[in-house]
Amino acid sequence: MKKSLIAACVGGLLAAGAHAQESPFSYSFVQAGFSSGTTEVVGLKFDTTALSLGGSVALGSHAFLTGSVSDGTAKLGGISINQNVTSVGLGGHFPLGSQTDALGAISYLRGKAAALGYWSIVTGLGFDLGLRHAVTDRLEINGGLGLYVLGSERVQTTGFSVGARYKVAKQVSLGVGYSASSNSAESSSGFGASVRFEF
Repeated sequence: MKKSLIAACVGGLLAAGAHAQESPFSYSFVQAGFSSGTTEVVGLKFDTTALSLGGSVALGSHAFLTGSVSDGTAKLGGISINQNVTSVGLGGHFPLGSQTDALGAISYLRGKAAALGYWSIVTGLGFDLGLRHAVTDRLEINGGLGLYVLGSERVQTTGFSVGARYKVAKQVSLGVGYSASSNSAESSSGFGASVRFEF
């Protein structure tokens, strides 16, 4: 039960960061982000925050490598759960038109959670599908769906996200987004912001 609860919490953090690989038609970048929201577990509502650092490297015309590290905290009164998630994955992107891309990725996930002197580690896989559309040369809107399977009990978390990204310089953009996720033990939602440097 303890590992199931931890896997559920980690799944919520993963869904919040599901779209680190998306950018305005560039798949080579580094990105730093912050998110804030709530997670409800067995009737208890935690306030959550997380910092993330991620990146992507294009492989040819339609593939990319992606990776990220996220550190988050879920708090309720005097209870604090610290969460760390690392992901490494491989993805592909395909044009649906001159201004729209479809993309997908599969990632290996490792999550660690610690609370009240106890800690646990879970591993699993993440599957993401998304769309992005260039409204103008500077403005992009995006959205996606994700499935994350974690732990020996294979806790399944599903999530979705929507967002927008605006280029403030040729290789620098700012992003905002909303994400939500749920599984049999918990539900999460939150807003995030990020800065991205393309190369």
